[in-house]
Amino acid sequence: MKVLFFVLIVFIAVIIAVVIRIKIIDAKVKHYPHWIDKSLMPILEKKANVPLIYKMCEVLYFQGNYLEWSNLEKELNRLIEKVKDTTTINFDAIVGIKSGGALLTKYIATQLNIPYYYIKLSDKDYNCKKKPSDVFNDIYKNVIHPQKKIYTICEPIKAELMHKNVLVFDESIHTGNTMVHTLNYLRNEKRVNTVLPITLFSANVTYAGYRPVYLHHMTRNIIWPWGYDN
Repeated sequence: MKVLFFVLIVFIAVIIAVVIRIKIIDAKVKHYPHWIDKSLMPILEKKANVPLIYKMCEVLYFQGNYLEWSNLEKELNRLIEKVKDTTTINFDAIVGIKSGGALLTKYIATQLNIPYYYIKLSDKDYNCKKKPSDVFNDIYKNVIHPQKKIYTICEPIKAELMHKNVLVFDESIHTGNTMVHTLNYLRNEKRVNTVLPITLFSANVTYAGYRPVYLHHMTRNIIWPWGYDN
């Protein structure tokens, strides 16, 4: 009985600690920086307002490790400098993969003084109509039992990019499925000249023949500044 009581007390203490951490993170999430593309605000709001149980799972899984907006800017600056040090190519544009990559693309584009575009892909199972309840399916497919996904393009790039040198940005590359599909689309359909994938976190492998420029080896141990639904 004493052991059961002790376990119950520990469980309650953990729940309280997690809820407090969520409250702290929620207060920081919506301090959006001035450079955020205002057209993406609905995406930001959706990511910040996921169900409490999902927030709790994220906080426990990532041990409450939250990356602040100001620290993210420093990381993006480091990535930009690494791109400049890695290649002498003058890039004509940058493509951000929705949703996480797109949220940060404007910042990089502004620093490099190049235009930016977005592309949205979706797991074929969702048919471009992902529901809030699908976040739990994502946890299963991405974390518990990783699976190779088949993607469809929900929002193609309308701009003419033929013979252009293009950066492709996503905030992290885990399995590489989304990045590979995007690179193939840019090469085969948009007929770009040069394409270079860049990211903050990568598993350090080659995707579709390209090795990305990245800062950190993939650990996926952070909660991004915009919230929980990544």
